[in-house]
Amino acid sequence: MLTFLPTLVSAGTTLIKVSSNYETQTINLYEGDSIVWEFHNEQPQSVTQVQDAQSCQPAGNGFDSGSIQKVAGKYPNHFYKTFTDAGVYYYASTNACAQGFRGIVNVQKYPVNQLAVMKWQEVAKMQQSFAHKALPLMMLLPVFFV
Repeated sequence: MLTFLPTLVSAGTTLIKVSSNYETQTINLYEGDSIVWEFHNEQPQSVTQVQDAQSCQPAGNGFDSGSIQKVAGKYPNHFYKTFTDAGVYYYASTNACAQGFRGIVNVQKYPVNQLAVMKWQEVAKMQQSFAHKALPLMMLLPVFFV
């Protein structure tokens, strides 16, 4: 069995540690978020997009890490994938699919109100930056008009 331990690394990045025990998990992301699979086992594994939740057949144009394994005594190897389009993505290890190394990634669009909040935060930061730089100039204006 392989272990599947999802961990939020930073906003938008999820770390999945793969070792000798595994349970199928569903990960929920937003467009632009990423997953890093970290391989801790010394047996070759892969992260390959498959056709559906029960399939071990690679999807035609899907993502594929190729064979990855940890080298004894070394740091674990990684596979990194950014999901840019909303949708449901199924993945498996071509080497351990029959043993249950599978997962589901649900990628959602950012809610419109969340995008609006993010844009307003960007505008507010720009305004703060501009106001900070413009303040000394504004302090000099009364001198010129007196």
